[in-house]
Amino acid sequence: LSQPEPTGTLSSGIAKHGGRVLYMVGDEDHVITSEQTDKLKEYLASAGVNHEVIRYPGVKHGFFADVRDTYDATASKAAWERTLKILQETLAD
Repeated sequence: LSQPEPTGTLSSGIAKHGGRVLYMVGDEDHVITSEQTDKLKEYLASAGVNHEVIRYPGVKHGFFADVRDTYDATASKAAWERTLKILQETLAD
């Protein structure tokens, strides 16, 4: 998961099947670098994938898991709200 492959190389298949990608990451994630996130965005955009990449400033890896010391309540709440919005939009389609 720490690199844009295989997700990046699968981008054309995601687009072909009408898939949508919501990618949320802490800006201080140690697993995937900012450069790798940028590369993933390039893959998705060039393949025409409906996608959204959200970076949470000052937030580390595992920000959504409330059992970790890297949990971030503010980012987690925002990520959950964005996830719910995407699901609601999808169900409305």
